Amino acid sequence: MNMCKICNPNRYCEHNKYKPQCKECGGTSICKHNKIKYDCKICYPIAYCIHEKRKKDCKICYPIAYCIHEKRKKDCKECRGSGICEHNKRKANCKECGGSRICKHNITKQVCKECNPKAFCVHGKQKYICKECGGSSICEHGKQKHTCKDCNKTTNSDDKTINSDDKTINSDDKIKTTKCKHNITKQVCKECTPQSYCEHDKLKRNCKECNPKVFCEHGKFKQNCKECNPKAFCVHGKQKLQCKDCGGSGICEHNKFKHSCKDCGGSSFCVHGKQKSRCKQCGDSEICEHEILRKNCKECGGSNIKIKKIKNVIL
Repeated sequence: MNMCKICNPNRYCEHNKYKPQCKECGGTSICKHNKIKYDCKICYPIAYCIHEKRKKDCKICYPIAYCIHEKRKKDCKECRGSGICEHNKRKANCKECGGSRICKHNITKQVCKECNPKAFCVHGKQKYICKECGGSSICEHGKQKHTCKDCNKTTNSDDKTINSDDKTINSDDKIKTTKCKHNITKQVCKECTPQSYCEHDKLKRNCKECNPKVFCEHGKFKQNCKECNPKAFCVHGKQKLQCKDCGGSGICEHNKFKHSCKDCGGSSFCVHGKQKSRCKQCGDSEICEHEILRKNCKECGGSNIKIKKIKNVIL
């Protein structure tokens, strides 16, 4: 089926979507539950496995599609999957390779106002994230659905517990799917994922020697370098999306970074209202077994302790 907008403009509606899949127009591919039929568990249960995932996305039912790093083979950077380019990015999202998702203005098509004006409202925001327009990703509490604590509570009962993989978890705690047995994020744990580290004892993705195409001649990530990527920086010398003076997309209405704003339900905060990296209840990687910040813990030999010792020796 040819779904090209240029070759077949009549197949797209006024909302710039493929007609059968447009919810606003009531497309033929939309079921009574307001989902695309083949993505609906009720209308199309055959596409889902016993683990309540799409069969093709389930690691247990379809392990052949996943590599040793627990990622889809084609999308794995460590395995150099078919979907990864020479710049260590997904081909479709790579500006240097001219990916299919990159427009002529050198940004992603779906977030480009000039190439995709119908996706933006009168307030200059993408329709689905605009509070004033009642975007589809905004919940009843006026926050992003995926970051709203009230919408993402595991249960309303304080006494109820959830059993998962032979573990009993209190309902007021988040199910920690990204932590390994050493209480560290799986992806950065040397013991659990040694293949993620190079011969220089660094994460492969952060190693300049092993990943020269991602780093520029100034020793920085190309996308974060002012000299190599000046278009990403504003007149104030900051990245456009993080500049408060320019009203960057990464700044919320409270004039804070979205991910670190409590009022907006920023992604850096846990269900206990604290920064994830510093929450003892969530037990993130910055908290040691003595329930102290690692860098401040004497028993663990924290970095701050070592610096103080050196200063004392100098004095």
